[in-house]
This record gives sequence, C-alpha cells and structure tokens, in this order.
Amino acid sequence: MNTPPFSQTFVGAIVVTVVASLIVLLVQKLYFEEGKALVTAPTTAALPSGLASQASMSGTWIGQYSHRGGEWVPFKFSFDSSCTGRAAEPNTFGRDARARKLYADLTCYPLKITPGARVRITKQYDGTGQVSHMVSYEGIVSDDLKKITGKWRIGTETGPFVLER
Repeated sequence: MNTPPFSQTFVGAIVVTVVASLIVLLVQKLYFEEGKALVTAPTTAALPSGLASQASMSGTWIGQYSHRGGEWVPFKFSFDSSCTGRAAEPNTFGRDARARKLYADLTCYPLKITPGARVRITKQYDGTGQVSHMVSYEGIVSDDLKKITGKWRIGTETGPFVLER
C-alpha cells in the first residue's frame, strides 16, 4: 500500500483546517457586516484544529452592559463545569427597591471556547426585586480568550455588553 509520508499528511491536514477556518471567518464577517452584531469578525486566522488554544467558560467573568445608550451596568457571571451558573448585578430597574441586587440563573454554549468563537448565554432573572424576564447574550471570544464582546437581547430590544476574566 502506497501511503504518503507523515509530513505530507500533516501539512495536508493543516491546509484543510486553515481553509475551513478562513471560510468560517468569512461567513462571520459577512454576518457582522449586515448589522446583526456590534462587533466585527476576528482579523487573524484561527489556528489549525488541535493546535488552537482553548479555554473553558467555567469560572468568574466580570462584565457590563448598556441599556438604551445609558450608563453601563456592572455584573458578575459565574459558570460551573457544565456551563450553568449564577449572575449578580446592582438593582438598577427592579420594581422592589429594597432588593439591592438582582440575581439570575445562567446557561451558556459552548463550554469550551476558542479565539473567534461565538458564545451564547441565557440569563433568567430569579424574581429578586420583582424581575423575572430572560435576557439572551451573544458575543465573540477575543484572541487571548479573556474577553467576550457582543450584544444582549430582550425581545426586540438590544444593547452592547462586554465580559472579561
């Protein structure tokens, strides 16, 4: 059986992976240019699969969001190893002013993140401060895996957010 040397197979796999990564980046860039997100696609090509750095969403993320172009509201997201967690933020809009903070349950996808990956987070307020609606977050992971930038959505309302660890 005539098989190519390992180096040719490895180089071929890298070329295929890089081409696939560039196609994904192109699709992301086209998606963002249509105004469907506030951030732009990464400008650096992703590393070949298996060689790309990755991290887990688990742990604590500190962030802020802006509502209707107003002040930025700080918040904290904490995820466990199954991409579920809790959120806490100052009570800036709850109907019960006695609640100093608002709390929510979180789910995220994906658990493992790579540079340029799209992350989705669902935040369901738990009723504290008489707040119980859901917020969807969608953002893009930075090249160093320490920042997620994107937009939140409640129905047709949207605004920017940023998360950092």
